[in-house]
Amino acid sequence: MLVLSYTGRRLALSYTGCRLVLSYTCYRLILSYTCCRLVLSYTGNRLVFSYTGCRLVLSYTGRSIK
Repeated sequence: MLVLSYTGRRLALSYTGCRLVLSYTCYRLILSYTCCRLVLSYTGNRLVFSYTGCRLVLSYTGRSIK
């Protein structure tokens, strides 16, 4: 979810939570991306950027490619 908020002299842009999942079963291929929180805010003359936590998983199980 993307949120842009403005209060008085404070402008904030925040992005929270995303999830990308790709899975394939048989030889089993899994790609999963579980997100994060990104916040960019500007108050007066102060600019703050914060980024929190991410998880990326890519796994493949099965026969080797020849």
